[in-house]
Amino acid sequence: MNISFSTEPIAAGESRILRVEGAEPIAVQIKCFVNKPPPRSYRPCPECGTFNLRSDEPRMIRASDEAFRRGGGTLVVAINDGTGETVEIKLEVVNWGKPGIGGAKGPPRTQKPGGGDRTEPDREFVKHVEEAKMKMMR
Repeated sequence: MNISFSTEPIAAGESRILRVEGAEPIAVQIKCFVNKPPPRSYRPCPECGTFNLRSDEPRMIRASDEAFRRGGGTLVVAINDGTGETVEIKLEVVNWGKPGIGGAKGPPRTQKPGGGDRTEPDREFVKHVEEAKMKMMR
C-alpha cells in the first residue's frame, strides 16, 4: 500500500488530501480524540466515521474545528486495503484560537529584540507551517 498524506501537525479546521494506492477495497476510518473532555451533549463530528476509496482516489481529510476548538487533540486516520494491510496515522491537532496554543490570531509570537510589548510571528514556526502547506499542495 502506498499512502500520500502529510503527517505534520494539523490545525483545527484545516483540510489535507489523502491518496492511497493499494488493493481494493480500501477502507479509511477517521477518529478524533480531544485533549479536553467533551461536554455531555457532545456528538461525534461529521468528519468521523468510515468510508471506502478506490485506489489512487484523492479524498479531503479535515480536522474538525468543532471537535478540536476546545484545545486540540489527535486525529487518527486508519487505512485498511484489500490484502488486509492496515496503517494507522496519528496527527497532532493544534488550535490557534485557544489562548496559550497560539492565541486567537495565528501562530505563536515572539518578543522583538529591545523589549516592549511589540511582538512578531515566530519565524521558525511560520517557516515550518509554510513548508507543510507546500508539501500538501504537491
